[in-house]
Amino acid sequence: MPRFLLPPVLVLLLLGVMWLLDRMLPAPALVKPLSTWVGVAGVLAGYAIAQWHVALFKRRGANVPTFGEPSELCEAGWFSWTRNPMYLGLLVLLLGAACWMGSLAAFAGPAVFFAAAHWGYVPFEEARLQARHGARYADYCRRVPRWIGRRRA
Repeated sequence: MPRFLLPPVLVLLLLGVMWLLDRMLPAPALVKPLSTWVGVAGVLAGYAIAQWHVALFKRRGANVPTFGEPSELCEAGWFSWTRNPMYLGLLVLLLGAACWMGSLAAFAGPAVFFAAAHWGYVPFEEARLQARHGARYADYCRRVPRWIGRRRA
């Protein structure tokens, strides 16, 4: 993953591509106005989830940028049930935007973001966290799923 392509930059690029796909590709449309309301709620919820966890990192003095050196292992907030609440928030934001746009073609954006996060950003961060925190991070990974799911004891 190129270091200049930080997750917020990728999200903005994908929002532009999603808008173009929505306007240019003939694709089945979702049911309006329900998709609009669900979409707006998703955009707001996703933004709130991501920003709340950015603020949490800043309050704790933790490093936020994806390619920076991890400073601490955070288990507060949603980090207690998903290892990636900021990425999850951005994914929810993109899913909400796709619903809001109302065409199935726009869902390519969240799919691309998920792929970039799952196979690009997250493995990079996990390797750095493992190197820095060792057994403590391995234990955290055993207890808390990468995305969402049942927390293990």
